[in-house]
Amino acid sequence: MRFHGAYKLLCALLCGFACMVLLSGTVGAHGRMSSQRLQTLRELAAHAQTVQKISTYNSAAFVMNFSVEYLNPDTGETGSAGGTDNYPVGQERTIDLDTLGIPDGSLVRPHVNAILGTSNSGDRYVHYSRGSGGVASYRVTGTTLNFSVSLIA
Repeated sequence: MRFHGAYKLLCALLCGFACMVLLSGTVGAHGRMSSQRLQTLRELAAHAQTVQKISTYNSAAFVMNFSVEYLNPDTGETGSAGGTDNYPVGQERTIDLDTLGIPDGSLVRPHVNAILGTSNSGDRYVHYSRGSGGVASYRVTGTTLNFSVSLIA
């Protein structure tokens, strides 16, 4: 099924916003969510971009690394996995999610650490599907204490 660009953008924005609201209700790294919240996450996952890899390009004024945050919409389990080496502005790193043991079907996004600064997560989740071959590309911009991690549509 093909969707127009505006529809895809709307779904991605709604997914990002809803996931942010839903995650605010979790309890700790492996908190459980209500069945209503889980159902909403499953519906959002159906509209998110399907990927096997996450790529993050450093356009920021600092050295960084990133790991992958995941949220399993079937169980509510959250966690983090993997991690890159430190890399400077103008470079990109890619993590193959198939190598990390993340549950298939999870919602995933990068979690970026600015060396000598703060950390921040991607603005939108994508849907992990083992062996799909898809790549979600994020761009990091800003400074060590104030930066964004944006999914490139």
